Amino acid sequence: MTPRRLLPVLVSIVLAAACGGGSGDTAYPPELRDAWIETCSEGDPSSVELCACTYDRVEEVVPLEVLVVELARSANRRQGGLTEVLDGWLDEALADCLNEGEVDGG
Repeated sequence: MTPRRLLPVLVSIVLAAACGGGSGDTAYPPELRDAWIETCSEGDPSSVELCACTYDRVEEVVPLEVLVVELARSANRRQGGLTEVLDGWLDEALADCLNEGEVDGG
């Protein structure tokens, strides 16, 4: 998974959902999961399970409105890349998936 590849996809989908969703809508949009997995796996079928697990872990612990803020911060960074907070969530989710034996790591 390359987090830099995820950033533009996540930003566009989450911000579109945040702007178009109803008031108080805190659910992750279904198209975000699909785009996350497709971008994360980079067309490698052996990575799909790990990418799906990572997404599911982030969704479990990070409220959508907090994710939107961190994605916006990441998109506005001059040096590019993810904020430390967002990068930390991804690292922790990935480690959880690998350590709990839910996936084999591709």
